[in-house]
Amino acid sequence: MTVKTKGRADCHQATLDTATYTTNSTGLAAWIKVTIINLALKGMVSKSVARWLIKVGGLRHA
Repeated sequence: MTVKTKGRADCHQATLDTATYTTNSTGLAAWIKVTIINLALKGMVSKSVARWLIKVGGLRHA
């Protein structure tokens, strides 16, 4: 196998940012988790359902 000795040229850098905005999925996940917790505290959703939603939705670390 040959070893590549050259890197990218100046005009061939990584792909430019094509999106006009960036998404913040962590902020959205945290907002969803807080909403689930608030619904559970107000009694609109049972605590076991809230725990299940957070666990299944991958929101434990949000």
